[in-house]
Amino acid sequence: MAPPLPGYAPRTAPARPSAAALFLHRTVTGDWLAALKAALWPTGLLFMLALAVAIPATEEMEEIGLGFGARVRVALALLLQGLGGGFTLRGEPAAEGWLTPSASNELTLSVVPLTITVLWAGAVALGARMTHRQSTATAGPEGTVRIALLAALGVLLLGLFAQPSVSEVSVSIAPAPAALWALPLGALAAAMALCGPQAGAWLATRHGLRSTASALGSAAIAMAVVVAVCGLAGLIWLGAEQDQDTGWWLLGAFLLMPNMAVGVLGLSWGANVEAENGATGEGFEYDSLGLAQLGSELGGWAVVGALLLGVFCALTLGVVAARRSSLRAEQLLAAGFFMVLFLLLIAVGSVGVEGSADMGFGLSGEGSAKTGVNAAEALLFGLLWAFGGAFLGPYLLRLLRSRAT
Repeated sequence: MAPPLPGYAPRTAPARPSAAALFLHRTVTGDWLAALKAALWPTGLLFMLALAVAIPATEEMEEIGLGFGARVRVALALLLQGLGGGFTLRGEPAAEGWLTPSASNELTLSVVPLTITVLWAGAVALGARMTHRQSTATAGPEGTVRIALLAALGVLLLGLFAQPSVSEVSVSIAPAPAALWALPLGALAAAMALCGPQAGAWLATRHGLRSTASALGSAAIAMAVVVAVCGLAGLIWLGAEQDQDTGWWLLGAFLLMPNMAVGVLGLSWGANVEAENGATGEGFEYDSLGLAQLGSELGGWAVVGALLLGVFCALTLGVVAARRSSLRAEQLLAAGFFMVLFLLLIAVGSVGVEGSADMGFGLSGEGSAKTGVNAAEALLFGLLWAFGGAFLGPYLLRLLRSRAT
């Protein structure tokens, strides 16, 4: 047979773009102005907090040339640690005598002020929600990506700005890691604000995922209540022990309030809060604070108070899980998620300091100090407390409801 004429050859349909390509196209061509308005909330929050921290000044600050602008940049460097940024002081003082021809010092602070982390994520969610009320252009996963990218870009710009040099001492941070950590955190916060109802409707048709999400929500709510109560207890104790009439300790305690709450929770559940410090060539010293040391230092009433606080935290978890679900498996799953969150907070809530000094002629030294909750003890005792609270929670909730009626 003769081949078909060219004009009658079958035509193939054009290839359709993939779902990823369509998502990328919608993200790029979306409303970036609305996303920028939402991203201004967390960026402005960090800058306003830095301005508030930089307003108080002392004579010593003015003498070393630490003016208002430098204080703002130092405050920003400290605040950005809540998003994963580092904080390093480097000093290269001028030579004084032939014994120190090339003296240089470095001090690195490793701490994540979780208060800043929570405030920044809340500002992202609030900005996304407020912008979504004015315009629906930010709705959907595409708007979440745009808001997260611009919020992370704001963190990067602030990090590049927050690196002053005063009196031959320079402050350096890690703006790129801070932006990388801010990207998923901002995406999660924006997704909770923009895609919460859609996600709830999608989970309603899938029983297994709905039960898991409900257990995770119960653990998150219980953890928020526990951190607030334990942080307040730690703040009250710190205020009672503070003998100096200054507000700087209060500011530092507020920024580290969730970190302090993790230590208080671990201590009330029987885990030790450990501290390690030492220098090269001199060995390391270890110290720990547990219920036994707490009783010897403050008396038996402190141990009783810590145990009562631990009981309250465990029963709070049980009551929240029982109130949100009547399924025993889901309540126990909430206890498991609570322990995962607890261990995660222990991992990111520790405080560490490292320093080194190079005095020339081969003379140098290094030292470090860090403190945090013993993770192994927290896991061992925390499992008993958390699952015990989840077991007793339904009975306590039933008792409270019967008395209320």
